[in-house]
Amino acid sequence: EQRVSLARALMAQPKLLLLDEPLSALDQNLKLSMEQMIRLINRELGTTMLYVTHDQNEAAAVSDRIALMREGQILQTGRAEDFYSHPVSAFAARFFGCSNLLRAKKTGGQIESSLGVFEMPGCMLKDGEVLLGIRPEAAKDFGNGPFSGVIEEIVPRSADRRVALRCGETLLELFAPYHVLLSEGAVLSFALD
Repeated sequence: EQRVSLARALMAQPKLLLLDEPLSALDQNLKLSMEQMIRLINRELGTTMLYVTHDQNEAAAVSDRIALMREGQILQTGRAEDFYSHPVSAFAARFFGCSNLLRAKKTGGQIESSLGVFEMPGCMLKDGEVLLGIRPEAAKDFGNGPFSGVIEEIVPRSADRRVALRCGETLLELFAPYHVLLSEGAVLSFALD
């Protein structure tokens, strides 16, 4: 039905096409196929498309530029990489997958947080209170890293597992591959990319 609806809309050769949650009712495989088709059609026809979605992965997959809205206000615009690397707010960071935001203090080229001190010599932020974002996928070197915590929960996902890890007072969400041996209650060390 989505393909037929899209074909009908494109027959009128619109200058602007509004797609409101077009893939929300589809299973994952069909969704990926439709994302590919929408990108191809957009390239071939050059029709400007305004694509509304609540799925950040879908937005990144089909768009050239993204506008993130909250309560009717545009918070940030740019490419998917801009949202990933330089979110302008905690809301933008969380929306684009940064589930670990820690209160920290920046002094010169260092950021001090509950996990420890991070050297960040190129950081252009002013000294003072900051939020330190640690992406779940940034965890690496499991079993050998300088950070450690107690595993509170392990949730399987398709490509890896989501691990809730208690590091002192801080609860982190990390993604760990299946080849890493994990068990709830065990201590897990890790590094950050």
